[in-house]
Amino acid sequence: MKTKSRKVGLLFLSLFLVAATVGCPAPVDELGGLTSAELEERIITALRAVETVQFEQETINKSMDKEIEGVVIRSWTQSTAAAVDIVNKRSKATTTLVHRGRWGVSEQETIGYFVDGVYYSKRIEPGIPAQWMKWEGPWNPMTLPTEMIIQWLNMSELELLGTEKIRGINCFVVSVVPDFEMFLQEQMRQLEETKQAFPDMVEELPSPEDMETMIRDLLGDLTFKLWVCKETFLPAREHQKWTGVDTLGDLEVIAVKDTTAYFVYNQLVTIDLPPEAAHAVRREEFFELDQPVMPPEPPPAVP
Repeated sequence: MKTKSRKVGLLFLSLFLVAATVGCPAPVDELGGLTSAELEERIITALRAVETVQFEQETINKSMDKEIEGVVIRSWTQSTAAAVDIVNKRSKATTTLVHRGRWGVSEQETIGYFVDGVYYSKRIEPGIPAQWMKWEGPWNPMTLPTEMIIQWLNMSELELLGTEKIRGINCFVVSVVPDFEMFLQEQMRQLEETKQAFPDMVEELPSPEDMETMIRDLLGDLTFKLWVCKETFLPAREHQKWTGVDTLGDLEVIAVKDTTAYFVYNQLVTIDLPPEAAHAVRREEFFELDQPVMPPEPPPAVP
């Protein structure tokens, strides 16, 4: 398997994974007689009626030494706070990314908006001037956390684990158990759509064979739980953890991905573009400005 394809494939799959600290659910004695299929149907129905969603998400990725247990070679933590107005097709998010490795620690922050059919983004990083950029694009509901949960549920079965209170909310606790064949078919469909939408990335994307291998690895070591409000049937929290093998340069490592997310629904959110974003440069212009000026080639040595 090619290193580049595997890394891009894992990133591609990670867009499909959202997820909180694992609690200690009570015995199954307060589920009101619901079957897992009935609970799943109620969750999907509730999610499809959501008008706004706010969420906090933290993802921790670690590359662990395969030979020396417990040694972290590299890690990064991504923290996101976001609000989405589904009805009016607007969103805003602030994401902080912290890298830790043998070379030290680096941090960057990205602020993003989607307003009136245009994406706006600004990256804040030490030593680099902050600049807003923009690009037009369609509203993509499939990237919403509500839709991602629905996709997971449509390809999985639920196991009822018990009940637990999360942030004052009485919840059912369920384990989401994906069906491999359904999951594989959906990922292949999305892979093909991505190739058609971004033909320049075709060489970077995994082959169908590599994708199948990655999905087997992913689902084989995946823990995915939902805490579902007993009154509204909306997920209040998710937790997803995956452990597998990845490559870091020429080094094979143990990869650990642990994601936590909390959700609040149907509260009033105001999403207005910051005034300075009105002066954003187009994305293609931004990358032209961002290109470093390379020095001329040195003259050949004279013998």
